[in-house]
Amino acid sequence: MGGSSDKTLSGGLSLLYVEDADDVRGEVTLFLKGCAGQVYEASNGLEGLEIFRKYHPDLVITDIRMPQMDGIELTRKLHDISGGTPVIVTTAYNEVNYREQLTALGVKDFLVKPFLLDRLKDLVGKYQSVP
Repeated sequence: MGGSSDKTLSGGLSLLYVEDADDVRGEVTLFLKGCAGQVYEASNGLEGLEIFRKYHPDLVITDIRMPQMDGIELTRKLHDISGGTPVIVTTAYNEVNYREQLTALGVKDFLVKPFLLDRLKDLVGKYQSVP
């Protein structure tokens, strides 16, 4: 992490990736660095919220089940701060009540784990083209 500008590398998109599994977070963060200008990472929702408040990334990708603050609560808080920031939710769980809650908060994209990195790249690319 670091750097003075959120709009520096390919695509100019800054994003925050929130995932509690260290191995998954490391692999996906490395992949995302090839897809976006700036990638911030967090190991739980509380840390993710702090990073969001500090850097205001263009896109947030979050897991649902995490310690300290889950992805649903994080998405609620992000919506309160900046309702226009898109959120992609990754989850190992395909439960309807999660989707309903998150859809009501404006989440349009879900990735069920294990997901293909190419699918994630396609979703990130979709948001790069949004003005």
